[in-house]
Amino acid sequence: MKHMLAITLVLCLALGLASCGDTPAGEASKFPAGVTYEEAFQWEGDPGEGLSAPDAALLLFNTVVTNFEGYYTPGDEVTITMTGFETLNGGECYLFTASNALDESRFAVDYFENIVYVELDGEYLPIGGALPNWESIATAEEALALISFMTQALRDDAPEELSLAALDEGAVNGQRAWLFVMGVDKGGDMDIDYEFAVTEDGGVFLKGEDGEYTPFAAG
Repeated sequence: MKHMLAITLVLCLALGLASCGDTPAGEASKFPAGVTYEEAFQWEGDPGEGLSAPDAALLLFNTVVTNFEGYYTPGDEVTITMTGFETLNGGECYLFTASNALDESRFAVDYFENIVYVELDGEYLPIGGALPNWESIATAEEALALISFMTQALRDDAPEELSLAALDEGAVNGQRAWLFVMGVDKGGDMDIDYEFAVTEDGGVFLKGEDGEYTPFAAG
């Protein structure tokens, strides 16, 4: 995060943008209470018929809340920051970070096609496109994509690199579930730190020492 802020500062100074980091006038009212929108990078161009950066940020927020259970509840403090631009799959995209008290994730929004991407392990994947709508999980690949996103903060903050591995399917709360373990890979053997389950309705659960699965919140 410090490196990102340093890069942003250089961009601001180079472009002579006095208002970098500010919320554009009139845009704050678009977001729910507790959600702050900022621009760390400003573009002097015009999106034409495409979404403005604040509207793209609002689309991002609504898409994440819809697809990622537990990411946000009313009253949470979330900061969405527009950080730049990139071309993804031939589309022009705003780049964003979205951060709460526990986690920072990276996103992109194609401002002509209204596609929202989430970054997972260095790759931007479309939410609701190549990735599933995570209110309905049908395959192990979809379950892996969801658990990868939900455990990103754990892996980022761990003193050693943590890996995910899939186990057999099972059942949690009467639903079909995909089971995963996460820990340090010791050259083929894993020291298991966490056990998770992803249910077919998009629920993510952590297995406790008592063997019971309880809901796991993002971050």
